[in-house]
Amino acid sequence: MNLIKKEVKKIAVEAQPVGGLTSSSTVKENAMVGFEEVFLEVLDKLTGGRLHRQIIPITGMGGIGAS
Repeated sequence: MNLIKKEVKKIAVEAQPVGGLTSSSTVKENAMVGFEEVFLEVLDKLTGGRLHRQIIPITGMGGIGAS
C-alpha cells in the first residue's frame, strides 16, 4: 500500500506545472500502479518456456488494448 501512495505522489508532483505556468503541450506518462506482482506472473506465464501448451486468457474492456 505504501508503494502505491509513493507512486501516486510521484505522479502528482511530475504532473504539476513548473513555476505555476501551464502548457498546452504536456506529455502524459501512463503508469500502472499496484499491479507489479500480477504483471510479473503474466510475464512468467508468457515467457516461462513451458514444455506443454497453455491457454492464457487476456481480457479487458473494449479499447484498452487486450488484443
